[in-house]
Amino acid sequence: MLAEWIATAAVVVALLGLGIVTARAIDRRIAARTERDQAEVEPTELSRQRVRTAQLVLRSLLIGIVVVLSLGAAASILGVADFPVIAIVAVSAVLVAFSGASWGSDIVAGFSIVLGGQYYEGDWVDVKRHEIVGQVEGLSLRATTIRALDGTRWVLPNGEMRVSGNRTYDYSRYLFILRVSYDDDVETAIDTLEQSFAALQADPRYDPLVSRLRILGVDDYGSSGIDIKLYLQTVPGAHWRVGREFRRRLKPALDDAGVHIPYEHREVILREAASAAPSPDAASGS
Repeated sequence: MLAEWIATAAVVVALLGLGIVTARAIDRRIAARTERDQAEVEPTELSRQRVRTAQLVLRSLLIGIVVVLSLGAAASILGVADFPVIAIVAVSAVLVAFSGASWGSDIVAGFSIVLGGQYYEGDWVDVKRHEIVGQVEGLSLRATTIRALDGTRWVLPNGEMRVSGNRTYDYSRYLFILRVSYDDDVETAIDTLEQSFAALQADPRYDPLVSRLRILGVDDYGSSGIDIKLYLQTVPGAHWRVGREFRRRLKPALDDAGVHIPYEHREVILREAASAAPSPDAASGS
């Protein structure tokens, strides 16, 4: 009797160990294949973000499947229940939970986010529904973790990510509006923009980050000047850094070119109160 229990326990342990080894082997295989394929097509930081995100989601899903199968097989060996019965009960429980719990829709939404490639770890997203802008720190089938610029860490169920904008998908853009005075020449301002961009691109610190400058042209006639709209296109996530440096370089360049940035000002006129008119008695000398 003891020998049978020992043999059964050994089989169960071996089965669980085989499940763990199999899960790790499949996980490594998926990681190597996915990373190799992504590197061949797009050897960038974006591809590495995609690999990491896919790895986390696939790993969690794989571990769940292996745990359920291993426990079911172990229970079947121990005689607790038949494996097909356990599988049917587990699937039924999952379906019931999905139909009655919000996390069911969150997991379905998580699959949609990952399979559709809406965003990955490291991307900057804009969640319109909650007015949250930040960087994705973590993505699972259940929730998305976002770190806002002020340091706040937001954990949003994937079902709440109904409308989201990805600011770092494939590339980023820094939209910029330059307002110049009506007295200045627009072509001179545009030439100054192009020269400032050329100087920025010649800097080895920024050349790998920025890809192009696109001047869209005169966009509006404002109350105090003419608006010129443009954007800088950069690698994902570098648009704020590049944009700030471009602004810093542009101001002295505009000054040298004699192009003025108008600013609102008010002219205040002070009037002295009129002196009081003399009384009739004072005028008559009485």
